[in-house]
Amino acid sequence: MKPATYEDKERVVDILTTSFHANPHVNWVIKQEEATREQRRRAVMNFGFESEFYHNNIYLTDDRNGAAIWSRPRKNRKGLRYLWLELQMAWQALGMGDIWRNLKVSTYIDRQHPQTDFMYLWMIGVYEGHQGKGLSSELMNPMLKACEKTDLPVYLETDVKANVALYEHKGFETYQEYYLNGDGPLIWLMRKG
Repeated sequence: MKPATYEDKERVVDILTTSFHANPHVNWVIKQEEATREQRRRAVMNFGFESEFYHNNIYLTDDRNGAAIWSRPRKNRKGLRYLWLELQMAWQALGMGDIWRNLKVSTYIDRQHPQTDFMYLWMIGVYEGHQGKGLSSELMNPMLKACEKTDLPVYLETDVKANVALYEHKGFETYQEYYLNGDGPLIWLMRKG
């Protein structure tokens, strides 16, 4: 695993856009116009990259076929730059009609996290032809070990049932199940430490 450089941005965004093409949560969040769905997913992943890059929380696997965006929300998600990036993403990916629905969901999830510092696995993805080769572990294990050494809890959400067992194998536990906005897909809120 290696830190992504700004020159890696297109690769990271492409890995995550491709990896999340059938993701229930992401596809529920973005505006549902088939012609622009991939472009809107790409806007979400671009937001993730831009908002975390300067905090050194984006990683690529050594073979450049997997990527992860980690975050320290209590430290990083502040300031005018973050707000501007968030507004851009909302305009490009959500459409004006869905902003309030998504704000409600993100506020709810944020309230389920601790008010103290924690690490957050925001996004992780591996190109389809490279899954099952340990690349997710390459992206997760070093960060999980570092967080364990400093007693920093780690949080994530998944809406893919098969991923729950993967994260449980890494020591995560489900602390809540939640249907997005009451009518969206089921997500598992998980934590470790």
